[in-house]
Amino acid sequence: MPDIGLIEAFMRLTSIHRPSRGEGAFAEAAAAAFAEAGIALADDGSAGAVGGEAGNLYGLVKGTAGAPPIMLVAHMDTVAPGKGIRPREEGGYIVSSGDTVLGADDCAGVVAILGGVGDSIRSGGPGGDVHILLTVAEEIGLMGAKAYRHRGAPPQYCFVLDGGGPIGDVFVKAPYQATLDVTITGVAAHAGIEPEKGVNAVSVAAEAVSGMRLGRIDPETTANIGTIKGEGAANIVCGQVSMECEARSAVKAKLDGQVAHMEGRFRDAAARAGASAEIKTCMEYEGFEVGAEDPIIRLLEKAFGRMGLAARLKATGGGSDTNVFNASGMRSVNLGLGMEKVHTVGERIRRDDIAKASEMVRRIVEAAAD
Repeated sequence: MPDIGLIEAFMRLTSIHRPSRGEGAFAEAAAAAFAEAGIALADDGSAGAVGGEAGNLYGLVKGTAGAPPIMLVAHMDTVAPGKGIRPREEGGYIVSSGDTVLGADDCAGVVAILGGVGDSIRSGGPGGDVHILLTVAEEIGLMGAKAYRHRGAPPQYCFVLDGGGPIGDVFVKAPYQATLDVTITGVAAHAGIEPEKGVNAVSVAAEAVSGMRLGRIDPETTANIGTIKGEGAANIVCGQVSMECEARSAVKAKLDGQVAHMEGRFRDAAARAGASAEIKTCMEYEGFEVGAEDPIIRLLEKAFGRMGLAARLKATGGGSDTNVFNASGMRSVNLGLGMEKVHTVGERIRRDDIAKASEMVRRIVEAAAD
């Protein structure tokens, strides 16, 4: 696909509203774009498991020479504010109108796969099988990747096209993440007439959080209180507070210790005040680390070498579909696409990087065939 075709595809696709669990229109348009490039994608039936209007899109491009199979992954959903995206070009970048995200995360990955595999097909086809997966609901817990079930033997290598940073960045280390949904239940009472009869859940939550280790705990561990919501009005001693929290660490034992610390702070504060703390803890995804000598890195070094680039191995504090596929036993890395300021209304991507990411995919397909 010529560069101008890639830009047009990016502009068209990223304009489509695609919230997590609401990717139906985008999935339909993406499948049509891939069909034009000779690549058939179909819904894998995961919508029910995810609770959305569409499932993941999956397709297989058969190889011509029996080389090792690979999988290419991008996700279809985007974060808010993502309704009414109006992409435009400005100073060599593609940007949004300024009141929404751009949605390059992860439309850039979708278009890179579209262009790179399409080019490979036009050049005679890949040497090995190329599995393509476009996931849903990545932004709300990697739900599409978790629901995906590969039929048959899994591909040898998996490349997730969803990384911030310049092309050439390879994210080989990412943390474990756990979430904590906390409900503090105190005793509601009239704040002006009989406050003595109440147990203020806000006060309990505040005491718990005030002594909690949060933010950057150490170079490998972080923790955060994301939301806090109390029930009632200003003239009522708050009887219940709900909170959403998380912890991450590259080391599982450190994550377990941080989660235990947070749970303990909530329970101890509640017990001292005569309240109760209900805590639902969930391991959202497992961490991973891919070594510099791993064959998937050697393959990437060959692919980047053909582009005049070096593979820059990096760690990230964020999660992606890469975490899920590594946990399933499929060696996976996340690749930088040149996206900048993702998850903000200042999100942007260089026009040239859209074509460069497509070339990267083609070079990966070629290197796998070698």
